Amino acid sequence: MSDYTEGTTTKGTVSQLNSAGAVIKLEESVEGLIPVKEYPETIKTGDEVDVLVKKTLMRERRFILALKK
Repeated sequence: MSDYTEGTTTKGTVSQLNSAGAVIKLEESVEGLIPVKEYPETIKTGDEVDVLVKKTLMRERRFILALKK
């Protein structure tokens, strides 16, 4: 697994949109979430996005993300 420490930026692909937010696939079996209030309505499944790692949840291998500005 790549280094996804808080404060780093990386690329990912939007794998799904749900009521919690946009699920971003960072690599195989590693996902992050951009909360629904933090992404534009124009984002869609399949988009490649630049993201900032805001919080690391290592046990779940998941991350709270934000779109890189």
